[in-house]
Amino acid sequence: MENTTIKLQKLFSGAFLLLASYGLLFLLPVRINLLSWIILAASAFVFCIGAYWVGSAFNGPTGDAFVKTKRILLRSFCIIVCAFALCFVWMDNISGRSIIAATLLIIEGVTAWMVSDAKTYNATLDGMKQVPSMCAPLQEVFQAFEHVETPLGFPWMGKVRSIDDPCIVYGPTQAGSFLYCWYHTGEFMVSECDDVTWLDKAEADKHLVHTSWDRDTDELGQLYHLTAKLLPDFYWNMFEDYAVNKTAECKFLDGFRELHPDVYIFNEQFAITEKDYELQDLDGNVRYLLHGSIPFKTFTLTDAQSGEEIFKITRRLLHALPHYDIYHCGEEYGSVAKQLDLTHETFKMNTPDGTLEMREITTTFGDQFVVYLDDYLIGTISERMSLSIRNIVYDNFVIMAFEPQRVPLLATLTVMLQSFKDKD
Repeated sequence: MENTTIKLQKLFSGAFLLLASYGLLFLLPVRINLLSWIILAASAFVFCIGAYWVGSAFNGPTGDAFVKTKRILLRSFCIIVCAFALCFVWMDNISGRSIIAATLLIIEGVTAWMVSDAKTYNATLDGMKQVPSMCAPLQEVFQAFEHVETPLGFPWMGKVRSIDDPCIVYGPTQAGSFLYCWYHTGEFMVSECDDVTWLDKAEADKHLVHTSWDRDTDELGQLYHLTAKLLPDFYWNMFEDYAVNKTAECKFLDGFRELHPDVYIFNEQFAITEKDYELQDLDGNVRYLLHGSIPFKTFTLTDAQSGEEIFKITRRLLHALPHYDIYHCGEEYGSVAKQLDLTHETFKMNTPDGTLEMREITTTFGDQFVVYLDDYLIGTISERMSLSIRNIVYDNFVIMAFEPQRVPLLATLTVMLQSFKDKD
């Protein structure tokens, strides 16, 4: 009875905050000023808190009827809110007030549509996934996986800040990454976090996991932690397999155990009529050189010691979406094209070694891409975000390679992303 009361309190409190967020929009002044932006930010913040509280009221497994009803309600909400936003702009004579209010309403409506079902949710968000088939109680899931080892060790039941009920927790790593699983809006959620203070320190210390691919360095910041942000995708598949087949096993454990990344610094060099890049290892040794001349349509990658050309990349000019041809040792290697994706920057190409895909990670600052070859993780490409004169003036990246022989390919893809992508 007490648990039901708490759920009802969350539900009504969340609904009240949702209504309050729209009530704040009526306080917007006709002319845009500082107060307009303060009210807009307050409305968005109250909306997020309200939506979270409403979802928290459904902190356990639900049936198909609930899932279908939720999808209908959220999509209907999106249509109604977006239609109202457009009508408001027209009725208010396209005033500044109506435009900024309508923008917020449309963003909230589209967000509601994206989270209306698991397929759309998982395709949109990085670092957090839903397992749509899971309908088992959290304790049952924990008991099924209690003795199943994963890249983040064995699970344990713990408290995560901002979540009232206990969660299934994996990790943390030395860098503070951990995964936690819980029910929200009736859906089984798998989420990544890089802030270990969200856990009880004593419990977190007991379950510390040592990895080769998730650690912090003063020079590179949280570069290695980028790999941990990919884990929810793998754990999602593990839990989905259990939900459908009742098999509790971790098929990707060995793959992550074998990840021992080599790190390289991708530095742009000063030039007026040319673009030159150096790829250095962490000891400062120059491994590869990349060169392009005006109009920067073609770049070549050569071995710094022998001067031998390894890769060449050429941009096609007459294409609606960015399109590039890559040659390896003079032979055609593949044609990489940007995909039409509204939520992520994605590039794909077929190669003699398999299908290559570069996909942007949207939950980090700067340009961060992961590179797969036949769905196997071969590396990451990350913009250097440390505040230094060199990084502000020049285009510098960091490459993390999980297969040494793929370093030249990753460097070629990096110059494509930086020298071509920004112009698009």
